[in-house]
Amino acid sequence: MKIKNVVMVSLLAITMSAYGVDAKIQADAGAAESKKTKTTNKKQARATQVKKDTTPVAVATKQTSKVAEQEDKNIKLPANAYLLDTVEAVVFGQEGTKIITRAELERPSLDGRFRTLDDLVYENLMILDAQRFKMVLDEDMIDKHLAAVQRENNLKPDDLKNIFNAAGYTQEDGRRQFGVISIINQLLDFKIRSRLIVPEKEVVAYYNANPEMQDASYYIQRAFIPFAYDRSTQEQQAEIQRFLDDNIGLVEIDWQEPFWIEEAELAQSMKFITTMEVGCIGELKETEEGFELFKLVEKKPARALSLEERYRTIAELLRRPRYEQLLTEYKKQLMDGASVTYLTAQ
Repeated sequence: MKIKNVVMVSLLAITMSAYGVDAKIQADAGAAESKKTKTTNKKQARATQVKKDTTPVAVATKQTSKVAEQEDKNIKLPANAYLLDTVEAVVFGQEGTKIITRAELERPSLDGRFRTLDDLVYENLMILDAQRFKMVLDEDMIDKHLAAVQRENNLKPDDLKNIFNAAGYTQEDGRRQFGVISIINQLLDFKIRSRLIVPEKEVVAYYNANPEMQDASYYIQRAFIPFAYDRSTQEQQAEIQRFLDDNIGLVEIDWQEPFWIEEAELAQSMKFITTMEVGCIGELKETEEGFELFKLVEKKPARALSLEERYRTIAELLRRPRYEQLLTEYKKQLMDGASVTYLTAQ
């Protein structure tokens, strides 16, 4: 058996083993010599067994062994061969088998997070489990998922390509990863989230025991009057103040669009707004380039948030511990019904 191209050593060993071939890849001269000694001992043991048992089954076993040994000798790595990837683990589930490679571990997910080997094991177990419920990757489903993501995040097709490239994914791989995320979400909705029902009385009890206040907020307008160059700053300030107090004179004040701001967001120098009455204009302030004014248009006092405003947040908060518990139980169930072979030191 000749290997002409790049050799994936671990994958080759697993594949040959799956077909009943006792494959050994000689990685270096020291390891080869050690294996040669072990092979010689095995040959002697086999020879003894064949002498004692010459039934057709025993003869067939001997012939198969010779074929495997001959293939061992024929496996030769070219001088320019290099390791492209290695298999970290093989997941055997009821619906099939999944292989996890080193490249998958070293490539971040689409959200930029690196996944552990355990993360990938559970991900593949969930994908296999989803097949039991006829949840499979579908191009139409992936298109709908991508369209929803683009719409919710105001993304263009080129933006998605950039996200894929940044995470080390091709367009095809990125689409597939979106499909995997969608499949797993469907599965978790079915297996876990559908069971997370929080009784209304628990939400109400939490609301009463944990009141949450909203800061007072103020709807204000700002105006800016630049310095005049035909009179002194003091003269201009007096003119503006006279206009504000007695509506005497001709002062053009350009009020900007009003905006809401909460009390906690006010700088210390702006705290005077909290004492103003609606419709009033605050004290004239001098800046580096002119004068600044603030008008209070509307204000809302501090208040306790209503149950309606907090219901969803409280329900999600109460669901979280139950979700973690059910997820842990589901992962254990997946592991109990599957087998995982780790090919690297854990």
